[in-house]
Amino acid sequence: MRTESKRKTIRWRSLQAVLGASVLLAACSPFQAQRTYRVTTYLLSAHFPAASRQTQRATVLVSEPQADAGFDTTNMAYTAHAYELDYFAKNEWIAPPAQMIAPLLVKALDATGRLRAVRLPTAAAANFRLDTRLERLEQDFTTRPSGVRLAIRATLVNLHTGRLLANRTFDETVAASSATPYGGVAAANVAVQKALERIAAFVAAAISPTEAP
Repeated sequence: MRTESKRKTIRWRSLQAVLGASVLLAACSPFQAQRTYRVTTYLLSAHFPAASRQTQRATVLVSEPQADAGFDTTNMAYTAHAYELDYFAKNEWIAPPAQMIAPLLVKALDATGRLRAVRLPTAAAANFRLDTRLERLEQDFTTRPSGVRLAIRATLVNLHTGRLLANRTFDETVAASSATPYGGVAAANVAVQKALERIAAFVAAAISPTEAP
């Protein structure tokens, strides 16, 4: 009887040791729920006044902008060392930047007074297609003051002939007012405004009278 009781005691202590180890492992597990914190989200915006006068306008289909690897995300990118891309932990874009740029690009093209911009599914009447790719949007802390680097590639195609009319990358670098995520957001909005104004002028110039319908 004493031997059986002793065996039960040993088994119970062994079970306690296993349970204790399990609890300790769970407490140290990387898969446990992390402490939550508030994430601040930001928008990209730009203002384009209505054109004062409008001529006969070519219709441009603005395709959904694409983005290079690392920038097709709501994460806000920054670099503190050459060749190294990182993201802020508590600050994000409210949507992927390329997605926010699309409607702004439509407004920029319309503001020229020479173009009528449309997006899918309204594409039947389009004469040209504008493809864009976000190649870079990051806050650069390798410079003082920090600044935002933006690069958008624009490609214009004649939909009737399939001919490539123009292709160019538009780069903008804007100094940030402060070395903070918010300072970078403000600089990014200035960079987007400048880049889209340049792209709209580029498209209008590329559609010559011989290309226009």
